[in-house]
Amino acid sequence: MSSLTGRRPDEVPTRVFDWGTIKWLVTPHLDKGAGLTTGEVIVYPGQGHAPHVHPNEEEVIYVISGEGTQTVGDGAEPFAIKAGDAVYIPANTVHSTYNTTWSPLRLV
Repeated sequence: MSSLTGRRPDEVPTRVFDWGTIKWLVTPHLDKGAGLTTGEVIVYPGQGHAPHVHPNEEEVIYVISGEGTQTVGDGAEPFAIKAGDAVYIPANTVHSTYNTTWSPLRLV
């Protein structure tokens, strides 16, 4: 898609992992020229994803519900996140998210 005017979650595939699910809504691999990544993410209870990098893409995480820990930066200490929190992740920055509770952690 060269120009994005809108995308609904039911229009994109659900990516399923051992730790949770993702629906990418805006991302450079779908949207030519996009410089950021956003999507809906559900992290299963007691699970999380390994530290990773989005090359050349900024990311903002907004916690819709649940609680967990977040890292931003190589070797960074985890910090608590909960509903209503937002986290900025610069492009090419190592980051990870972990659900510390018994209920799903839901993020945008």
